[in-house]
Amino acid sequence: MSSWLDRLKLARLPDFRPKLYEWIEQLFSDVSWNIRKLWHSVKQGWRSIKQLPHSVREQWDIVPLFYRKLAWSLIVGLSTLGVIVFSYDAAWVMNMEDSSMDWMMKLNEGIIPPLAEKNIPPFLLVDINDDTYHAWGEPLFTPRERLKNLIKAAVDAKARMVIVDIDVSQPTPVETSLLHPDDQALKNYLADYVTECKAKTDKSECPSIIFVRAFWVEPDQVPVPRIGFLEEIVAQSAPYLQWATAHFYRAEDQVVRRWQLWQPACTSDKQKQVIPSIELLAWAMVKDCSTEQITEVLRDFRPQNCFGQYIPSQSPPPETVTMCDLTIDTKIRDVNQRIMYSMPWLKNNSLPLVMLTQASEEALTVCSAQSVETGSETECLERLTDHIVIIGGSYRDGGDIHLTPLDEMPGSLIILNAIHSLLHYQKIEPLPEWGKWLLTVVFIVIMNFLFARFTSFWGIVLSGSFMIFIMLPVSLFLFSFGVWLDFALPLIMVQVYRIASDFNERGKEILRLQSILAKNK
Repeated sequence: MSSWLDRLKLARLPDFRPKLYEWIEQLFSDVSWNIRKLWHSVKQGWRSIKQLPHSVREQWDIVPLFYRKLAWSLIVGLSTLGVIVFSYDAAWVMNMEDSSMDWMMKLNEGIIPPLAEKNIPPFLLVDINDDTYHAWGEPLFTPRERLKNLIKAAVDAKARMVIVDIDVSQPTPVETSLLHPDDQALKNYLADYVTECKAKTDKSECPSIIFVRAFWVEPDQVPVPRIGFLEEIVAQSAPYLQWATAHFYRAEDQVVRRWQLWQPACTSDKQKQVIPSIELLAWAMVKDCSTEQITEVLRDFRPQNCFGQYIPSQSPPPETVTMCDLTIDTKIRDVNQRIMYSMPWLKNNSLPLVMLTQASEEALTVCSAQSVETGSETECLERLTDHIVIIGGSYRDGGDIHLTPLDEMPGSLIILNAIHSLLHYQKIEPLPEWGKWLLTVVFIVIMNFLFARFTSFWGIVLSGSFMIFIMLPVSLFLFSFGVWLDFALPLIMVQVYRIASDFNERGKEILRLQSILAKNK
């Protein structure tokens, strides 16, 4: 039998090679034609693109000068605003915002909003000033007997609450193992006070006494509360006696601008805890918000462990936390963490000193501790009633003087400003992003109209006057309600651009005139 190859040869099948060659030749012809067509289209498109800037420029030159300058001003202003918005967390933006708000608070210095409309109690500062310090014999720290007398005066007058901005963690040094008589007198008074308050049916007769919690602090370690001679009494006597922190965030320039509403800590036996700040605790008492609820909410912010380096409890922490009707942002450098200072420190003024609100209410009374202790100023004793009373020291040797946007201020007055800020504003609200963009566009249009309507010099003067006499009152008005309005930098950049643009046009005009004169010669 012959093989299958022999049978294939004998079959005399048709030859497909000419057809295959013809098909391949046609394929290459079509491909080459399409490539040439594509290349021709690309060259034509490139020629059109090369001509596009010239045609666009010709069309742009036809547009009236006012609209051309308006378009460029909008581009400059909105680009600047965009850079600020999208670089909000950058240090230079934050520092610029801090400086702007410091300046705004300086303009509002001494302008205190009404208290009654938000049911905010008035404040009274019992100040251990230099005169009191010298009269007491310049002690190393506040004598406990005198501190007891000051607390008792406020309690007897039925103050709204009493804040003791004095470190009581250190006992008065004695040679024996017993407490110093002054320390013992303060301890006995507080113990009797708690016993009497627990027996009373009307708890409103017992104002809460808040003591400042001091800490042992080491670098990169969790703060540890100092345990003093009042620890056992205060720890078991809430809400009549409570601990709170007086810590505030400091910027690189050491200016106190932001509050620290709670402090994660570890006890000496490695127990995790969170201690609220004085301003947060005072806010809760005024708003009738239970301190138990605050403690429960702050549990999420306890340190992760109490062994070694500090590690936050959550990474990242929640952006907001809500307690009662207060919603707080947790981002430290955010604008709504700012304290709205309105009560300045008036140095070298005779006491008592009274600051009034815009509604002529008594917002803050400053009395010397000596006059309160001795009862020599009946005016001060009468004002203790229903006031938030804070006992603190402004004497220089005490070292409790700090920088603020309103210049130097004792720590006790910083606490008062923080309490007032939290009660009145709760927090500063920045203007929504859409509002910033819209207002920036409106103001740029107005500024360009002023530039176009008047000569360059008068346009600059009027646009600058517009920024001062229109923007500033609007910003101050909104700032008084806790709304931060900051869009000055984009408008300043627009003004700089217009000045540079006018200067460039004048230069071109001078060159044109010089060339005409040269030709005429």
